[in-house]
Amino acid sequence: MRGLLRFYRLVRLPLRITAVISVLVLLGSFATVSPSAQAQTDTSVPTVQGPITGPGPAFSSLSACDSGCPSPTPGTSLSDFNYITQEYFVSGVADGSPYVTRIVVRRPANPQKFSGLVVAEPMHFSGSALICQYAQLGIASDGDACLEIDSEPLDLGLLQGFNATRYGSLSIVSEAQTNDILAQVGRLVRSDGPGSPFAGLGVRDVILSGISESSNVTRAYMSAYDSGDPTFLMPDGSPIYQGFFLSSTLGPDPLPITNVPTIQMPTQNEVTAGQPGNGESSSFQRPDSDSPANPFRIYEVAGMSHADVRNLPNTLGCTLPFSQFPQGAMEFMGLQHELNWVADGIVPPHAPSYIAVNPGNQVIDGTRVALDQFGNAIGGVRTPYLDVPIFSYTIPNYNIPGAGGSGFLCSIAGFQTPLPQSTLQSLYKNEGQYLSAVNSDLHQLTSEGWWPSQYTQSFLRADALSYAKEFLAPAPA
Repeated sequence: MRGLLRFYRLVRLPLRITAVISVLVLLGSFATVSPSAQAQTDTSVPTVQGPITGPGPAFSSLSACDSGCPSPTPGTSLSDFNYITQEYFVSGVADGSPYVTRIVVRRPANPQKFSGLVVAEPMHFSGSALICQYAQLGIASDGDACLEIDSEPLDLGLLQGFNATRYGSLSIVSEAQTNDILAQVGRLVRSDGPGSPFAGLGVRDVILSGISESSNVTRAYMSAYDSGDPTFLMPDGSPIYQGFFLSSTLGPDPLPITNVPTIQMPTQNEVTAGQPGNGESSSFQRPDSDSPANPFRIYEVAGMSHADVRNLPNTLGCTLPFSQFPQGAMEFMGLQHELNWVADGIVPPHAPSYIAVNPGNQVIDGTRVALDQFGNAIGGVRTPYLDVPIFSYTIPNYNIPGAGGSGFLCSIAGFQTPLPQSTLQSLYKNEGQYLSAVNSDLHQLTSEGWWPSQYTQSFLRADALSYAKEFLAPAPA
């Protein structure tokens, strides 16, 4: 019971809830915030315009890749929880040059349902806000807010290519401005004062996150923050971002050490990629720590691929059906531990182990990951999908030669293969025995903090029931 309470965050009400009263002044197609925001002289806090309402449609970074992005399971998206999306332009001086860029706020329409926690992330180069996209069910269930920061020149190219009229005024002249932009936007939101899109809503804590390429942007910010430069501090000397959450991390180097809670979540792709001779290994691993100078956890998730391809149609030229592994659930598992750590000081559990690798890093069956008799990874953070298997979850997928699909997407996706019928019959006499084993494993993993309850009905139990009916004999009447 103690473990269960440790994992589930209590519902947080903001420290104060006040009405947000703004005088909007039209400037062309823009609506600017209150005059006090325009009068800001502190260049470390950007000037804000918005919410932006036109001209033309806004670029949506939760559906930026159209058919190339998984569709949310019905009932699990931000809109199902009455969230609003507001777009703002922010401007200032970064690395000695002016900039104008976009931020996007996604939060409960009812301020009383806002938890006070903000999950910030740089836009991924694909045009997506991947943390918010993958983990939106858990984020919305808890009333947290998403803050997308378009902090790189490449981001603006995507926006302007989509709607040059709406986004033509945006400008980031150099990637050298990115860290300063992230810092200034974070300071704006943490200030919770006039000019902030969260003014009066009771912001408690803000973390910076990222997946894959956007995790590299966050990693670079961590290095800059670790340098001790006051640019990356609040006026009282505290950190702007009170924690970091990075998933699907890239490359062989460990994350920078910082003095704020940090969780790194490599996927099985990253462990698979560490093959001898390609310049990578598990050298990205570093030990967990509870030191105030280095609060850190690393969670390697078995069965999870670099990209979430659940619900994607298998029409993109990959060899085998996409894995239906619940990536969003595991992203939120790590994110929730991060938020609990930052907001409430609840120290997260240690992973039971790293994902196991073959002796001597041998590549066997296309991977250096050690596999069990069912073809699934050994070790790492577990789920019922691997502990009570119906499928083997294999990473990576492969591109069909000449199919014209995205070989890159296949390389960062997984596929799943049903276990032979004879194996399933030896494991489970019938549907009931399988479902009982799933429930038993679920109870243990939930109590230990490795499965978030928000994903039990719509994902795990729905999948288990579907798999039982498709592959197993009915339970006796």
